[in-house]
Amino acid sequence: MKKLAVGLSAAFAVICSPAHSASTIKVAVAPTFATAANDIIGAFQSYYFTTYGLAYNVTVVVKGAQQIQADIIAGSTYDLFLSSSVDQPYYLANNYPALVSGSLFNYARDRVDLFSETMDVTGGLPSTLTTNLVIPDPTKDDYGVAAAQILGSSPWNIPESSIPGGYVFTKPSVGSSFAAIDLGSLVTGGRIQQAGGALAGLDLFIAA
Repeated sequence: MKKLAVGLSAAFAVICSPAHSASTIKVAVAPTFATAANDIIGAFQSYYFTTYGLAYNVTVVVKGAQQIQADIIAGSTYDLFLSSSVDQPYYLANNYPALVSGSLFNYARDRVDLFSETMDVTGGLPSTLTTNLVIPDPTKDDYGVAAAQILGSSPWNIPESSIPGGYVFTKPSVGSSFAAIDLGSLVTGGRIQQAGGALAGLDLFIAA
């Protein structure tokens, strides 16, 4: 039975050694790390071909972490799983240890950013919210969870149970949250609706 290494990242090159150059390395990666992963893979392949004359074949599958977890349990095989959350790797390691090789490892650090088209946010998020803010939905997105944790801390003290509510609105993902700011949107009846042209309604965005 083929086992996979699960990442929460080590140096990417440790997924294989020159002795395995004839093999295809199959990597499952969450969308938020896909671009970086492809850049690293390209550098990895270039290095081993230029230095050792070895041509590695690396296949990348980009899916959400929950879907990758479900695929692995259902029988899909990967050599490396780069997850956007610790939940899925820990679940696989604890409940399906026969499918996991070695120990879990951290492979990257991310951050939460504050963005606005209309306000100066170089000083950070205002201690008292007086304008509308959109974050990824904490029930659907790991960055939304991080953003909600920030909003739940001092001085904002906004409980997650109150999100969305007040000045805080949600969109399903980082991309749709950014689009609500970048493309312009209206807030009507507690729901975010896109409006063409200039920004109207949402001024701040917290995401990755």
